[in-house]
Amino acid sequence: MATRQHALRHRGRRLPRRSRPRSTETRLRIVEAALHAFGDSGFDGALTRDIAAAAGVQQPLINYHFGSKEGLWKASVAHLFARLEASVAEALPRLSSSDPRETLAAVLRHFVFFNAEHPELARLMIKEAAERSPRLEWIVSRHVRPSFEAVLSLIRQTQTRGSLPGIDPASAYYVFMGAATSVFVMAPAYRLLTGQDPFSAERRTAYADSLVRLFLPERSTRSAADGLPAALQLDHNGT
Repeated sequence: MATRQHALRHRGRRLPRRSRPRSTETRLRIVEAALHAFGDSGFDGALTRDIAAAAGVQQPLINYHFGSKEGLWKASVAHLFARLEASVAEALPRLSSSDPRETLAAVLRHFVFFNAEHPELARLMIKEAAERSPRLEWIVSRHVRPSFEAVLSLIRQTQTRGSLPGIDPASAYYVFMGAATSVFVMAPAYRLLTGQDPFSAERRTAYADSLVRLFLPERSTRSAADGLPAALQLDHNGT
């Protein structure tokens, strides 16, 4: 009788779906696998069957969760940029300084450490930026342009303090982005040439420090961990 009354009380009302946490976990596994596939092979070269296998799911689940391969690509890109935006938002109070040179140095370090944790971001952007396409237009308008404008503004402020003289801000932006990502994108070559792992705590810290000294040699010295959120801080023993 009690069981019947319980059922009647819930008639006409949707009960919580116990499968939702599992569904969210499945989506995340697919997205993570897709990011590596799109970064390594590009949109055309990445195969959904391989992504499904890497995620440990059946291929039809990709269409079920994302609708199509392009839907999966957009969801994966949005997920990665959301991570970047969240890490920047978390670090904003520590990244900000009254001296734009200090802020730019902290932003540059932050981006180096983020790319060390997520090299798939630069790999994916290199694949997509090689030629103009609807996907490139989407990623630029949705995710890249806001950060581009913010960094350009910071570069201009830095130049008012005498740093980066005579350098076009857009050129400086691309120099910064290339320098902050290349060692992680070309990690296999770096290992062969130097015998070192660019992803190690020591090497990524030393690399970030080197970039700051190269681009902003006149700024005051700060700790390599300054401005980094806890999720990106490691045991920093710079060499």
